[in-house]
Amino acid sequence: MAVPGSTSSALDLIKGAMRNLNIYATGEEPSADEAQDALVILNQMIDTWNGEGLMIFTTVITDFPLTSSKQIYTLGTGGDFNIARPAEIDRASIVILSNPQQPLEYPIPVYSTQDWQEKVPIKNVPGNLPLLIYDDGGFPLRTLTFWPVASDSTLFRLYSWQQLTQFNDLQQVASYPPGYMEALRYNLAIRLAPEFQKSVPPETAVLAMNAMAKIKTSNADDTQLRSDLSSSSTSSRMRSELFNIP
Repeated sequence: MAVPGSTSSALDLIKGAMRNLNIYATGEEPSADEAQDALVILNQMIDTWNGEGLMIFTTVITDFPLTSSKQIYTLGTGGDFNIARPAEIDRASIVILSNPQQPLEYPIPVYSTQDWQEKVPIKNVPGNLPLLIYDDGGFPLRTLTFWPVASDSTLFRLYSWQQLTQFNDLQQVASYPPGYMEALRYNLAIRLAPEFQKSVPPETAVLAMNAMAKIKTSNADDTQLRSDLSSSSTSSRMRSELFNIP
C-alpha cells in the first residue's frame, strides 16, 4: 500500500510544480510537449542529486567473487561487477570465507589516482589477499585495481551510494523516504521557472530550500567521537566483551 506523500508519478510532480509557478490552475493540464520537457528537467535534477552525498539516503552493500590472480575488474552495467555504476564508492572490504559460518570481513582503503601513483611504486605485487583497491572513477565503467594481486579466491564487498530513482516516462510512479516529494516538487518549480519565463514565488523558494535542508540534515553522518576509555561507549563495551574485560 502506497504511503500518502511518499509516492508520486512524474506527471503529478510536474503539475504540482507548475501550479506553484501559477502556470496552470488546479484541473488544468500541461501540453504533451511541455510535460516531456519538464520530465527531462526533473530527471536532470535527480541526476544532479545523485552526485551529492547528502542527498543520498542509504548505502547499498553488494558482494562480488574475486578470481585468483586477477587484478583488474570493471564496475558498472555489463562490467565484471555487473551493477549500475555507482556515483560514489563509500567503503570497501574483503570477506574471507574459510569459515562460512563466521565469515571474516576486513576493510580495505580505496585509493585515489594520487594515492595509487605515490604510495604503490610496484603495481603487480603478488599476495594472498588484497589490502587496497585503486578506483579510477571511470565512466561508463569504473575500473578497480586490487593490490596485491590475490592468489586466493575470496569475496569483495562494495559499499556504494543508493541512487535516487529517475523516471522513464510521465506515468511512472516512484517512492522516496519522507521529505523527498516536497523537495522534488518545489525544487522542480525553481528549475522550470526559466523555461516558462516565470518568477519563483518567495514562498516556493523558501519551501524548496527548507525541504532540501531537512533531507541533508537527515542524511548527514552523525557519528560522534567517543573515548575508548568511556564505559558508556559502544566501542568500549565491545572491547570488554571481546577480551573478557570486566
